[in-house]
Amino acid sequence: MNYESRIMVFRHTPQRMLVLRTVKASRQFQTAVDVFRAVKQQFPRIGFATVYRNLNLLRNRGEIFGFKDKDGVRRFAGFVFHSATFTCERCGRAAPVNLKRFDEQVQAALPRRTVYFSRLEVRGLCPEHGRLATK
Repeated sequence: MNYESRIMVFRHTPQRMLVLRTVKASRQFQTAVDVFRAVKQQFPRIGFATVYRNLNLLRNRGEIFGFKDKDGVRRFAGFVFHSATFTCERCGRAAPVNLKRFDEQVQAALPRRTVYFSRLEVRGLCPEHGRLATK
């Protein structure tokens, strides 16, 4: 098998499928450490490097969503592909923003194109830090 054909091969290993299921089962943005801890409970011999590598592979394939917060920590989620995210500039907490019909509006704005992924990032201050700014 040559180098190019090896790149195109994507195997659904038990470890990769467990990482994917773990990310998709959560309704929160998780760090690689969060995912590793959850996966390790079910697969005690798995290493952090395996989890991290699979998270990035799944993110690159568009099967999960990943972004870096203000501190540069990569966070992952499996519940959004057309997404809007709010990130607090002070604490770095990220939360999904529920925009009804976001994916439909993106598709309508791009007629005759097929959209597989869209992302809106909103930055500001969370309620806790927003109150501090107004005092």
